[in-house]
Amino acid sequence: MPHTSPPIGDARFHSFSSTTDVALRGEAVRMKQSKLSGSFTVETGRWGSFKWHLNQMTASSLEMRDSEGRVIAVVRGIAGGERRLEVLVPCEERFVELVVVTGMVGMVVTKEVLRAGMEGVVDAVGSVAGV
Repeated sequence: MPHTSPPIGDARFHSFSSTTDVALRGEAVRMKQSKLSGSFTVETGRWGSFKWHLNQMTASSLEMRDSEGRVIAVVRGIAGGERRLEVLVPCEERFVELVVVTGMVGMVVTKEVLRAGMEGVVDAVGSVAGV
């Protein structure tokens, strides 16, 4: 049976920039990745700005923080390569939708960046080894 209701959110990934355009129930949300830190700034008209931070030690979890630095949500790696999204503060339904959609975008982009980085490492090692 086809899904007939409109999506809660969607994302448009830009190949040549560090931005992702997210629509959440028709509201524009802008995500911009910092190539230096791996974090994502989420800019909303309704709730202000938030950041998804990549855990630099493990590169396997993301934390969403508000402008005060409080942790709002965490995406953790668990056994078998699975991920778990945990919302750590009480919030309204629409905000949970923002957390879920932007958290998914962050995971997709982070996975691609890490994959591209590993390919670069393999290429560099191959060049040094003469392979």
